[in-house]
Amino acid sequence: MWVAVLAVGATALTAYARAAGTPFWGTSYALPVAAAASAGAMTWVHLRLDEGWVRWRQAVAALVLGALAWPVLLAGASLASGLAPDSAVAWALAVAGGVGHLPLIAAFSLLPLLAVRYLGRGLARWPLVLVTALGLAAVAGFVLFFGDFAPLEADVLVDWGPGDRIGMTLNLAFLSTVLLGPAVSLAAAVRATGEATRRLAAVALASLTGAALVMLCGAVATDGSATLVITAMYAALALVVVGSSRALTLPEPVEPTPASGGPSRLDPLTARESEVLGLLAEGLSNAGIAERLVISERTVDAHLRSVFAKLALPEGPLENRRVHAVLAWRGDLGERADAG
Repeated sequence: MWVAVLAVGATALTAYARAAGTPFWGTSYALPVAAAASAGAMTWVHLRLDEGWVRWRQAVAALVLGALAWPVLLAGASLASGLAPDSAVAWALAVAGGVGHLPLIAAFSLLPLLAVRYLGRGLARWPLVLVTALGLAAVAGFVLFFGDFAPLEADVLVDWGPGDRIGMTLNLAFLSTVLLGPAVSLAAAVRATGEATRRLAAVALASLTGAALVMLCGAVATDGSATLVITAMYAALALVVVGSSRALTLPEPVEPTPASGGPSRLDPLTARESEVLGLLAEGLSNAGIAERLVISERTVDAHLRSVFAKLALPEGPLENRRVHAVLAWRGDLGERADAG
């Protein structure tokens, strides 16, 4: 509901800016409409994610807010420029509108990197540091050296000849990081094993498709084609969020039980409960299982309690049900091997 309210508010503010402010590409109706469509798709994903996916849900929620905030900033810049030209507020809003899309661009790498952290064999800090540092540098370059906000009223903060070229270089360097996330997730997929390989490959495909869409539209963009680039960016953002989230929640393949093996003690378990039990048998703690499956420790604990109950494992101060569960898992594997 609040997403719909924000979307309507952004559209209404854009309409007011077109009437009372300084019209420019940022007051096009394409901006709030594309933002609302993208935010709606990301909200749909957010509502369907397990509550245990705390960080991923937080990242998606932040992107929803960022997607809807950019049209508001640009409409505010238009109004301030028309109603209070040469004011500090007009300059600040012009700058904020100019850099408001950078956090959205950063998501093209940060989301795949977060997926690698969940599913890969660890993640070095340098990709995160690089994306963050270049993003901050691009913002600083824009704030200091860019003054050509025409038709908005804003003057350059530091009038230095090479500053414009430096700012443009920093901006291009940051934009190039959209390929970093897909590259890292693809490399992690090559190093990973089992189901993580398939999921990371799907994350890499989704993020690479989104990045390619943005770069393609940027390459063919001409003067007056800002609407195309804006629409492509929002479409690509939704594609990365929906595709990556879907990749992380791909259904697990179910291995058929050999026909000659007969019924198994583990048959009552669901596919997810069997997966949790298998990771427990690998020696992982609840925290390790949660990290591997991208769920909360609370969810892992709930699955294990269900496993203990379905297997009717002994309970008491002298019993360790985790050990009994692992023994049941290994015993089932041994029976399957003998049947094979």
